[in-house]
Amino acid sequence: MKMRRLLIFIVLVMGLGMLNAESMDVACDSIVHTAPAIKQTWDTTRDNGYWKRALRHLQLDINDTTVKYPSFIDFCVNVYRWGDRTFNGYDSTYVVSTNKKWKLMVKNNNWFSTLNGELNKKEVPFLMHSNFTSSFGGSISYMALSLYYMFNLNDLITGHKVKYKKFDLSFTCSRIYFNAFYNEDSYPYYIHKLGDDFGSDLKDYKFHGVSRFLKGLNVCYIFNNRRYAQAASYCFSKYQRKSAGSFIAGLHIFQENVSMNFDQLREEFPNTSWVDDIRYKYNGYSLLFGYGYNWVLGKNWLYNITAIPGFGMRKTYSTSSEGAMTFWSFDYRAKMAIILNRGNFFYGLHLLTDGRWYLTHQHSVFNSSHELDATVGFRF
Repeated sequence: MKMRRLLIFIVLVMGLGMLNAESMDVACDSIVHTAPAIKQTWDTTRDNGYWKRALRHLQLDINDTTVKYPSFIDFCVNVYRWGDRTFNGYDSTYVVSTNKKWKLMVKNNNWFSTLNGELNKKEVPFLMHSNFTSSFGGSISYMALSLYYMFNLNDLITGHKVKYKKFDLSFTCSRIYFNAFYNEDSYPYYIHKLGDDFGSDLKDYKFHGVSRFLKGLNVCYIFNNRRYAQAASYCFSKYQRKSAGSFIAGLHIFQENVSMNFDQLREEFPNTSWVDDIRYKYNGYSLLFGYGYNWVLGKNWLYNITAIPGFGMRKTYSTSSEGAMTFWSFDYRAKMAIILNRGNFFYGLHLLTDGRWYLTHQHSVFNSSHELDATVGFRF
């Protein structure tokens, strides 16, 4: 049991401490109210065993320098404190902590994807989009750890399974933003345009020939990290007290695999036999540079807009329609947030969009994804 508690403590210090977006103990007098004192029901004597008892009762303050630890744990705590000072330091005139470690949230997530560009030596313009997909669920968070579960509303409402996989892992501190993602889908796309000669025959045609796979990560550095807090807009873990913005630079590494098989069209519309199938799989490496800004609107409202375009290299696999090649291309990431804080309650609306351009001698395809999230939560 002692070893188990020790391991739990080490995980909390090393795993949560460095990435914790809520560890700053800065007062926010205009928003945060002091909780009433809780009667202690355990031995609070400050001896060498105090840290074990405090941890057992979830009363251990990692920033309390009067607590005595064994040598190795003391080293871990000092590493945490250094990381907290280095990566979570803010100018309290502009940014303060919520002083709450727990968050309970209810969330609705909505998204769709689009494909547009030109096929067949750039002679066939096309535009198609996926179905609108929606999910609903909740989460509970302690510092930087979150546990959540989402239900697919499309399945519940229509009874039709939507084939997709979606994974997202991210953390934000004052200096660095990190995001890892995985998306895979094979649901139908709806054709808005394919060439110039089909009129209304293909308008909103339900097309099953698209499959899409995307995985990767983004790492960004926030330059004005003392005054500008992404965590205030997207993590609900800080309060932005004065408006501020920052330049943002980073690296985007990803792999994309898109396939468009037009056999379905060729069977139903013989005059589309000239449309070539397309498949491209490539690794992408892009440098990102953009800007984000938090507008403080009155006492409780916050508005953020962030745009980060990228430019970099694409290296295709030999299995792609045009074989292996290397070329330069563009991508972008942009997001917007509207936040309302009411005491310990918070409400958020987030819009996120990102896109990648695949441009060769034969094809020009712009693949983009768009999300709209609505969140209601409570800090405690």
